Amino acid sequence: MVTTVPESEKSIEEIFSRYRLQNYVEHANHLFKGPLAIRPLFLHSPKRVESLDG
Repeated sequence: MVTTVPESEKSIEEIFSRYRLQNYVEHANHLFKGPLAIRPLFLHSPKRVESLDG
């Protein structure tokens, strides 16, 4: 395995264990970037639009 991390900073075992966890991180990012179930919001008066601002 080739890495840019110096051996003095991290041990080979720690680097390899973090590499093996990369699959879980990629899967979590995939789920996070998935489609969102958001319904449209229709506001018909300026008062309702202003009420959303804080």
